[in-house]
Amino acid sequence: MQKNIDLPARYAQPRLLGIDEHSHRKGKKDFLLILTDLDRGIIVDLLLNSKRY
Repeated sequence: MQKNIDLPARYAQPRLLGIDEHSHRKGKKDFLLILTDLDRGIIVDLLLNSKRY
């Protein structure tokens, strides 16, 4: 799958980047950080185990 995704090109394209945080497991302080290309409406990346504070 890594061969199919050209990450440098994918990160170079977004002009407007949306950042959202989603609770992965309620009450456990585990969060997903979601990076979205707002122009194309696609998810650029998901960062797992992003801990708040």
